[in-house]
Amino acid sequence: MRASDERRERTVAELRARALDGCLTLDTFAERVEGAYRARTEEELEGLVADLPRGWRFRARKALRALVSRPACEEPALEIEVLLPRERGAVTVGRSSSCDVVVGEETVSRRHAELRHSTDDTWTVRDLDSLNGTWLNGARVREARVRGGDVLLLGGLRMELRL
Repeated sequence: MRASDERRERTVAELRARALDGCLTLDTFAERVEGAYRARTEEELEGLVADLPRGWRFRARKALRALVSRPACEEPALEIEVLLPRERGAVTVGRSSSCDVVVGEETVSRRHAELRHSTDDTWTVRDLDSLNGTWLNGARVREARVRGGDVLLLGGLRMELRL
């Protein structure tokens, strides 16, 4: 079957998410994205993500979207979507492979911050004793409620939340 633009973009989004999870190196990610835009069939697109872990996606209940960029960079922001597993309503962000969202930014601590979804459909961010701190809309916070459009700064990583 011929690959649709919508299916192609979903494949690229999945590759991006898996790269942020630490499942793909930057070179592999770039190679596979190029492959996605060259693919002519849905089977070719599926082949680009077939070896990547996906089981937890199907247990998701809420999604957290964020535009991610480095303040000093002129690179375009990267949009990520974090799906929360059904067993827990929180995701951790940091450099450690044990985090739910793994980032390769040197100024981000191994376990930098936690974003938690509450039963009343609100989100909070909690700093996990990071060295460079967690900043919400320009103010350093230990724990705070976050809303869509808020800007989190985790070390040198900027996240504009899309809740």
